Amino acid sequence: MEDKKNDMVEKKNLEEDKGNIVEEGNIEEDKKNKENEKQIEDSIKTRIGMVMALFLLGFILVNLNKSENLTRLSFSFNQPQGANPKNELQVTVNQISGGKTTELYSFKESRMSYPPDELVESYHRMGYYEEAVSYAESIQRDIENGEMESAIRGAWINGLLADSYLELGDYEEGKIFIDKAINGYKEMGEIRENYYYVHYLQGKYYLKTEQYEEAVVYMEQALEYVDNSREKTTWDEMREAHIYCDVGTAYRKLEELDRAESNIKKAYEIVSEKMLESEIAYVYYNDVLEHEIKELFHASCNEAEGGEANEEISGAAGGEKEYEQWFSERFGEET
Repeated sequence: MEDKKNDMVEKKNLEEDKGNIVEEGNIEEDKKNKENEKQIEDSIKTRIGMVMALFLLGFILVNLNKSENLTRLSFSFNQPQGANPKNELQVTVNQISGGKTTELYSFKESRMSYPPDELVESYHRMGYYEEAVSYAESIQRDIENGEMESAIRGAWINGLLADSYLELGDYEEGKIFIDKAINGYKEMGEIRENYYYVHYLQGKYYLKTEQYEEAVVYMEQALEYVDNSREKTTWDEMREAHIYCDVGTAYRKLEELDRAESNIKKAYEIVSEKMLESEIAYVYYNDVLEHEIKELFHASCNEAEGGEANEEISGAAGGEKEYEQWFSERFGEET
C-alpha cells in the first residue's frame, strides 16, 4: 500500500515538473514571438519612413521640374565655423531658379571621422576643389607633426591640393604646393608609381600660365614615368588621358597640330574605351575632351584654309557636317 502511495506521489511530481517545463517553454516561445513582432514592427516603420522620404523627394523634384525657370538643386559642403574638420561637415541643399539661389535645407553631419587627407582625396575626386583646399592647413600640421601615414602620402596629398588650386585659378598657391609635393618625393627618393603626377602638375601649371613649351617638357616626362606594367585603376587611366589631352592642348597652342592630334587621339582612345562603363570617363569626355577635339578641328581648318587637300572639310567656318567627317577620318566612329 505504501509503495502504491509513493508511486502516485512520484507520478504527481513528474506531471508537475512536466507542466513547469511546458510553462517555461511557453514563456520562452512568447518571448521569441514578441521579439519577432518587434523586429517586424521596426522593419515596417523603417520601410514606411523610406517610402515617405522617397515620396517627399519625388514631390519636391516634380514640383521643381514644373517650374517655368530651369530650376535645379545644388549641394554645398562646408566646415562649420569653429568645427573640428575631422568630424563635422555642414551640408546645404539649395534651389537655383531664375538666377536666384534659395536655401532649402541645411544640416551638420557630425558622424564623420575621416582624417583630412582622406577628405582632400574624396573632395578632389568629386571636383569639389574649394572644399579640398579648406583642409590645406590641417594637412600641413599633420605632416609637420608626423601624423601622416608616410612622407609619400603627404607628397601625394599636397599634389592633390596643388591640382585643386590650379583648377580654382590660384596658380601662385598651386605652385607652392607643387614644390611641397616635389620635396616630399625627394625625401623618400623617386617613387615612380605616383611620381609622374608631380611632373604632370608642373606641366599643368605652365599650361595654365601659357608657358606652353615648358608645359610640353614636364608633361612628356610625366608620360615617361607612367608605369604601364602595373595594373591600373580607372582613375589611373583617366589621369593618363588627362595628360595626353593637356599635352595635345599645349602643342595646339604652339601650332604643332600633328603632335597635338597624336596626343589627343591617345586620350580619346583611353576615354572611349571606358566611356560606356564609367561615368567619370563619360563626364570627362563631355566636359573637356570633346571641346579640345573641336578646338583641334577648328585649328586644322584655319591651317588648311586655301589648301586643296582639306578644302572640303574646312568649309566656310567648319560646320557640323564638316566636323563629323573630319572626326570620322581622324578618330573613327564616335562612341
